[in-house]
Amino acid sequence: MADLPSYGQATWAPSGEFAPITPADATDFAATRGLIVAVAGTLKVKRATDNADATIDAPAGVLPIRITRLYAAGTSATGFTGLW
Repeated sequence: MADLPSYGQATWAPSGEFAPITPADATDFAATRGLIVAVAGTLKVKRATDNADATIDAPAGVLPIRITRLYAAGTSATGFTGLW
Protein backbone atom coordinates (compact mmCIF):
# COMPACT_ATOMS: atom_id res chain seq x y z
CA MET A 1 0.00 0.00 0.00
CA ALA A 2 1.36 3.42 -0.91
CA ASP A 3 2.07 5.95 1.82
CA LEU A 4 -0.51 8.70 2.17
CA PRO A 5 0.67 12.26 1.66
CA SER A 6 1.38 14.41 4.70
CA TYR A 7 -0.69 17.59 4.89
CA GLY A 8 0.90 18.88 8.08
CA GLN A 9 -1.22 21.13 10.26
CA ALA A 10 -3.01 23.11 7.55
CA THR A 11 -6.55 24.00 8.65
CA TRP A 12 -7.99 22.26 5.58
CA ALA A 13 -6.02 19.06 6.17
CA PRO A 14 -7.72 15.89 7.43
CA SER A 15 -7.50 15.17 11.13
CA GLY A 16 -4.65 13.04 12.39
CA GLU A 17 -5.60 12.74 16.05
CA PHE A 18 -8.82 12.12 17.96
CA ALA A 19 -9.85 11.90 21.61
CA PRO A 20 -13.00 12.01 23.73
CA ILE A 21 -14.14 15.45 24.83
CA THR A 22 -15.98 15.96 28.11
CA PRO A 23 -18.03 19.17 28.16
CA ALA A 24 -16.74 21.69 30.74
CA ASP A 25 -17.70 25.31 31.34
CA ALA A 26 -14.18 26.58 32.13
CA THR A 27 -11.76 24.38 30.16
CA ASP A 28 -10.39 25.25 26.71
CA PHE A 29 -8.61 22.79 24.41
CA ALA A 30 -6.62 23.13 21.19
CA ALA A 31 -8.82 24.14 18.25
CA THR A 32 -10.48 21.10 16.70
CA ARG A 33 -10.74 20.28 13.00
CA GLY A 34 -14.07 18.61 13.65
CA LEU A 35 -16.34 17.08 16.26
CA ILE A 36 -18.07 13.70 16.27
CA VAL A 37 -21.46 13.80 18.04
CA ALA A 38 -22.97 10.43 19.03
CA VAL A 39 -26.45 11.64 20.05
CA ALA A 40 -28.04 14.72 18.46
CA GLY A 41 -28.96 17.77 20.54
CA THR A 42 -27.90 21.30 21.34
CA LEU A 43 -24.23 22.33 21.55
CA LYS A 44 -22.91 25.41 23.28
CA VAL A 45 -19.38 26.01 22.02
CA LYS A 46 -16.63 28.61 21.83
CA ARG A 47 -15.65 29.15 18.20
CA ALA A 48 -11.94 28.94 17.41
CA THR A 49 -12.10 31.69 14.78
CA ASP A 50 -13.24 34.55 17.02
CA ASN A 51 -13.58 33.11 20.56
CA ALA A 52 -17.30 33.93 20.50
CA ASP A 53 -19.81 31.60 22.11
CA ALA A 54 -22.40 29.96 19.86
CA THR A 55 -25.32 27.59 20.37
CA ILE A 56 -26.26 25.22 17.57
CA ASP A 57 -28.64 22.32 17.01
CA ALA A 58 -26.32 19.49 16.09
CA PRO A 59 -27.23 16.25 14.33
CA ALA A 60 -25.48 13.01 15.21
CA GLY A 61 -22.42 12.53 13.03
CA VAL A 62 -19.25 14.39 12.08
CA LEU A 63 -19.38 18.18 12.26
CA PRO A 64 -16.63 20.13 10.48
CA ILE A 65 -16.39 22.82 13.17
CA ARG A 66 -13.37 24.47 14.77
CA ILE A 67 -14.02 24.97 18.49
CA THR A 68 -11.89 25.53 21.58
CA ARG A 69 -14.52 24.79 24.25
CA LEU A 70 -17.60 22.60 24.58
CA TYR A 71 -19.70 23.91 27.44
CA ALA A 72 -21.52 21.57 29.83
CA ALA A 73 -24.26 24.14 30.53
CA GLY A 74 -26.33 24.59 27.40
CA THR A 75 -25.28 21.29 25.79
CA SER A 76 -27.85 18.49 25.51
CA ALA A 77 -26.14 16.37 22.83
CA THR A 78 -23.89 13.57 24.11
CA GLY A 79 -20.95 11.40 23.14
CA PHE A 80 -18.21 13.69 21.82
CA THR A 81 -14.94 12.93 20.07
CA GLY A 82 -12.68 15.77 19.01
CA LEU A 83 -10.73 15.59 15.76
CA TRP A 84 -7.35 17.37 15.54
